Amino acid sequence: MADPKQAAQTANTASADALKAELERLKAENAAAKEEAEAARTLVRKAEAEARAAKEEAEAAEAKLKEQSDALDAEVSRQEEAIRRQLRSQRKVRIVIASGKDPQDRCPVTVGVNGREYLIVRDKPVDVPQGVLDVLDLAVEQVPEEVDEGGQIRIVFQPAQRFSYRVLGHIDPATGELAQG
Repeated sequence: MADPKQAAQTANTASADALKAELERLKAENAAAKEEAEAARTLVRKAEAEARAAKEEAEAAEAKLKEQSDALDAEVSRQEEAIRRQLRSQRKVRIVIASGKDPQDRCPVTVGVNGREYLIVRDKPVDVPQGVLDVLDLAVEQVPEEVDEGGQIRIVFQPAQRFSYRVLGHIDPATGELAQG
């Protein structure tokens, strides 16, 4: 029979070997976990750097867009002012737009010239820039007309002025009154 002392010593050696093996395994797991944690920290730092770069890029794009928008706004304002000056410099004409039979032909007339609108009341003399008169001249509608062609009636559309108006005269720029002569 084996000696109990020797058996205990063998058991202790086996237990110590098992503990050493467990310790080595835990050390290896700990080292692997540390490597994983470092890799994760590296990925987080990389993602944070990419996020900062994307944010900076977005801010730069937004600043550039605002700069372009401001430049466009300035250009639009410049062009609007040029149009106002052009319309103010045009010769003014005093006109009367006649009312018609239909209800819509009794409403005020809206005329747009280069982005500026004029609301002209019918049957009252008003002073307008020459450009408004040019727009009124271009306002043409197609009116149906019956034509008898050898006993057969056909509908033909003829151009007609949309607004009937009368020119009372031109305005003297110095006085703002109707020019004589």
